[in-house]
Amino acid sequence: ERDVAALVRRLPEGPVILVGHSLGATIALRVAADTDVRDRIAGVIAFAPYDTVRTPLRTRIAARELPAGPLFSLAMLVLRFRGVGPYSAVAAASRLRCPLLVIHGDSDRIAPPSEGRAIAEAGRGRFELLERVEHADHELREPVRVRDACQGFLASVARGRPPLSNGP
Repeated sequence: ERDVAALVRRLPEGPVILVGHSLGATIALRVAADTDVRDRIAGVIAFAPYDTVRTPLRTRIAARELPAGPLFSLAMLVLRFRGVGPYSAVAAASRLRCPLLVIHGDSDRIAPPSEGRAIAEAGRGRFELLERVEHADHELREPVRVRDACQGFLASVARGRPPLSNGP
């Protein structure tokens, strides 16, 4: 997140919309919630976010049918050693001062849609659930819905009004 905050500082004055996918979405949430540039962030669009790094580690290990216990523990130890902790995207979303749009696929095996919904709810944002969409094919499978959701979000941010949530 330090790099993204540094980039925002170098941009010309004015509002910034952060857009991220998966880890990039969680980083965007952290920048918008917890850095010195948060007042410049006019909105966040998060594709397939997850709550903590534990989620994709567990799901990726399970998808490869590897021994989850030892590998997960080792991976968490290496991450902790590198300064990466189980930071909560839900908690970050609850501290947002800007509008939030979360777009998630209902067939995502890496980041469960329930975590995306929890992030959207914590940030008082909008949650778009796309049918038959996996972790990384939002624009491929549902280009019109993704375009419409993003354009609607950007238009509402430009008008200075947060987008209305589409409910549970």
